[in-house]
Amino acid sequence: PDGFEAGTRSNSRNKDLNRNFPDQYSDPRNEVTNREPEVQAMMRWVSDPQYHFVLSANLHGGDLVANYPYDSNHNHSNAVYSRSPDDEVFIHLAKSYSKLNGPMYNNPNFREGITNGAAWYILNGGMQDWNYVWYGCMEITLELSMVKWPPGSQLDSFWADNVNSLINYMSQVHMGVKGYVTDTNKVPVTGVRLELKNNGKLTTVAANGMYFRLLLPGTYTMTASADNYRDITHTFTVVENETTIVNFELRGDSALHYPEHSEVSASLLVLYIISSTLFGIVLLTMCVVMKRQA
Repeated sequence: PDGFEAGTRSNSRNKDLNRNFPDQYSDPRNEVTNREPEVQAMMRWVSDPQYHFVLSANLHGGDLVANYPYDSNHNHSNAVYSRSPDDEVFIHLAKSYSKLNGPMYNNPNFREGITNGAAWYILNGGMQDWNYVWYGCMEITLELSMVKWPPGSQLDSFWADNVNSLINYMSQVHMGVKGYVTDTNKVPVTGVRLELKNNGKLTTVAANGMYFRLLLPGTYTMTASADNYRDITHTFTVVENETTIVNFELRGDSALHYPEHSEVSASLLVLYIISSTLFGIVLLTMCVVMKRQA
């Protein structure tokens, strides 16, 4: 707010907030210390386990394009495509916005009105990559105006250009798979690692056990794991325009070391029968011996 009012990218402390977040390549400490107060507030909000942000966008001015991760790369080089594990999903999300925004989609500088961030220009410390890298939230950056600070008289035209795009983009939150990760008593499990085969990007699980994973149509294999629990894997199919529901029920480590209750009961029953039989044989033998001695 300070920067917008003053006509600058910086806040009142002369810091660019969209260069102040942790960065997987240049600043991999996901800590709030030594960051701007506005950034600290955002980091605490997003990282709060009671929330689970799945899809988001941050709105900018200065061009007309839907920008998707990554904004940075390990070489710190401009104009080098930086692919995330969910690159195809991000391309779909970016197009879901640009295709309904005529000026953006037809921008001659960007094919179909989208771009990979680092392929455009490198940016370290942005909120977009931070949100995805550390919390799995699928975030893109929307540049909505060629003019950085357009006059208020143009707000109606901006709304007309973007309203359908905004609605369509938000609806993408329902694509893919969702469900709950709990134990056998339907209690949420803490510290869950939810991973797609051949992807490597962990899916965030909320404090109530619920998860969302935005995916394109296809067949996937996902594994849920947690300390002191047995891993469980499900294979499922995602269909276009539908939400697939897959729940994971984790069993405690005791299931790894001890047989099921029914197996224990059967074992005890067999042991009881054997013991009873041996006792009967011993008792019968003692009676025979005593009779002979008499």
